[in-house]
Parts: sequence; C-alpha cells; structure tokens
Amino acid sequence: LKIDDSVTFSSKYQEKYFKNILVNTTGVFLLDYNEDIYISGNINCHGRFISKRGKILFSDSLKTQKINGFGEIEMGKIVLFKKSSYLEIYSDLTLTDTLFLEHGKIELNSEIKLDSLGYIKGETSKHPITGFGKIYGNTLIKKGVYNNIKGLGITLITSSPMGETLIERKFKASQLENGKGINRIYTIEPSLISNLDVTMLFNYWDSELNDNLEDELTLFKSNDFGNTWKEEGGVINTSNNSITLKGINSFSEWTAGTPPLNILAVELLSFEALRKNDGSIFIDWEVLTELKTKVYQINYSLDGINFDSLTTCNAVNSVNYDFTWYNAPNQTIFFELIEIEIDNNLNSLDTTFVYPLIGREPEVWISKNKIHTNFFPTGTINVFNNEGKLISHNSFDISNLPYGVYYIELLNEIDRWTFEFVKY
Repeated sequence: LKIDDSVTFSSKYQEKYFKNILVNTTGVFLLDYNEDIYISGNINCHGRFISKRGKILFSDSLKTQKINGFGEIEMGKIVLFKKSSYLEIYSDLTLTDTLFLEHGKIELNSEIKLDSLGYIKGETSKHPITGFGKIYGNTLIKKGVYNNIKGLGITLITSSPMGETLIERKFKASQLENGKGINRIYTIEPSLISNLDVTMLFNYWDSELNDNLEDELTLFKSNDFGNTWKEEGGVINTSNNSITLKGINSFSEWTAGTPPLNILAVELLSFEALRKNDGSIFIDWEVLTELKTKVYQINYSLDGINFDSLTTCNAVNSVNYDFTWYNAPNQTIFFELIEIEIDNNLNSLDTTFVYPLIGREPEVWISKNKIHTNFFPTGTINVFNNEGKLISHNSFDISNLPYGVYYIELLNEIDRWTFEFVKY
C-alpha cells in the first residue's frame, strides 16, 4: 500500500492484509474503525500514520519487520505475534493504548511515548524489548501501591505523594565500577520531592543479566546522567526477578549490577587481647600484607555495641603490632581493629574481648587533680572531708577541693572500701 494522499479505514469491507505500507510526506493513514489490520512487511512513514481504533497486528514472517521513517506515528493497540525474527522500530511513535507482546521480540532503536493510557503488556524474558531506544511516560502518583507502572517493570510503594512522575526505561547497560550493569536503566523523576519515603521493586529479565551473577545483583543510582554510579543495595528475589529497596528519599537514574569486590589493603592473620595480672590489657595483631594501609585504629566498648576510639597506630610495613592499655577498667571490654587506608576508607578487620580480673581488691590513686581507680568496674564513689561530711558524689575531679585530708569511699553490691588521701 502506497499512500500519497489519504486512506481512512472506517469500514469492515476494506482490505485488511498488507505486506508493506509506505506513507509519503503528503500521505495520511487513518484507522478509525474497530477492525484488525494485518501487516507482514514494513511500515515506512514520512507523513502521518494514525491508528485511533482497532488493532495493528504484526503477523509472522520469515524476515525482520521494520517501522521506519520520520513522519508522525500514533498507534492505539498493537499486537506482536511473530514466531521468528524481530520487529525493529526505528521511528519515534506515540502509544495511546496497549502494546501486546503475544509472541516475538521487539528491537527498539527509537523512542516510544506512552500516552495517558499507554501500556506494555505481555513482555517476558522470552519475548522481551531490547535495543538502544527508550520508552517513557508520565503517571500521577499519590499515596499507595503503584504496581508495574505502565507495564515498564517498576513498582513504587509510597507513603507520600510523588505527583506527576516520569518513568523512563532504557534497554542498554551502563558502565559500573565492576563492569557493565544489566541491560535495563530507569529514570524516575517525581514532581513532588519533599519528605519522600518510597519502596521500589525493580524487575528484570534473565535475558538482560549481561553476564552479571543474578544472586549478587544490587541496585545502583546515578545523579549525573549515568557518568558515575553509587551502590544503593536492595534485596534480590531470583524467583520473581526483582530487587527491592526501601527508604528511598530521592530519585534519578537506576540500574542493577554486581557490586565491586572489596579487596582489603591488609591481610590480617590474628587479633588478640590479654588482661595481665596488674590490670593492664595487652593488645596485639599480626598481618601478612599491607597494600594501602595508613593507620590502624583500636576502638573499645563496654557493652559490645557502642565503640569509642582508644588509640591509633601508624602502619610501617611490619608483621606484628601491639599496644598496652594501662589502667583499663576491670570489666569485660570489647575491642575492634579498624584499618584506615591512604584514601581514608575504613575497613573493620576483627573484634575480640577480655574479661575482668576476679578477686582483686580495688585500687585508688590521685593524679593531676583526678581520682583514678582500678579493679572497680561499677559502683559509687563518694568523697568525705575530715569531719565526715560528704563533699562529692560520683565525681573524679578534685581540683576545686581546698587543701586537707579527705576520704574516698568505694561502694558496690560486693563490699565497701575506704581510702585516705591528702590534697596539698
């Protein structure tokens, strides 16, 4: 069929089977009747190809079918039923209804705009959309669950409105730190961006893995149009080909891939801590190699949860390192060894712990206007003057006390101890 003027399909008596359709610059193809149009060849449109009602069916053929041309193409319902070869789309078009992928594959090397009712239905790993093009459309997102938006394979669950939101899907891979990602990229641009708290389900096909290991897939996000990508995480579900990420508060471009291997700059052989009879704690560690190590940091914790920095030790390409903590509290103490690389990356290497000494009497001494104790992990510290008057309670600072004789009382559930000291 060659069209130089206009052809309007508005009757069931008109021809419905075509091999090729050529619409020249002055031509108009208009399907305005609820009938099926079968095409076994190509569409080459330089004018206008408008399908308001009915269906355009790309039937089986031995050769690849193509949609070409720079004209205006607007289609309602499209049905792809090809047992072999592809439907290749090189022309931009607008989809006002549904594209049904019943059988066959589409290679999209242009743009498909999904109108308000535009939807992709029936895409599977065996019948996918591939290529270098993109499909995009806008949808109004309020609160709630928006499942498989426009058939593009993305689900958003939001507790706050996102407004008019652009959903765009591309079919090529981006370069990640550990190689190429999968052959799927989403751009998500909500018009409302305040106080977002969104859960996203990112779907993919096995045919899109692009040599990535499915069990190790994670989500990546780019804020600079795909130039750099940051790993965001996510929970992989290989049974339904999805990755779920919660707590999203901003959107841009998203893809999936394999995270880079975390190669430590140091190989740790051992990390140990030993409490000696004098109450001090001897900490030592042994390493095999140091590639980019700058400093080792030792952190300590009295509850195994909240850690504070104890000390640091410069890396000097040695095998053995050690540190002694004098006057350490006589209680269970947890230790964490941290490697700090030359680029200031932090790597947690190992943890260990020590128990308190049992059966030791508490010790008290004064140094630099402060009360110091040993073998007294918990309890009350009181200071009395020479007349038996309570001067301070659970305070180690004696800088404000006048000169004189004082008594320190240590009190816990085990016993009570008193110590005399003179402030000069």
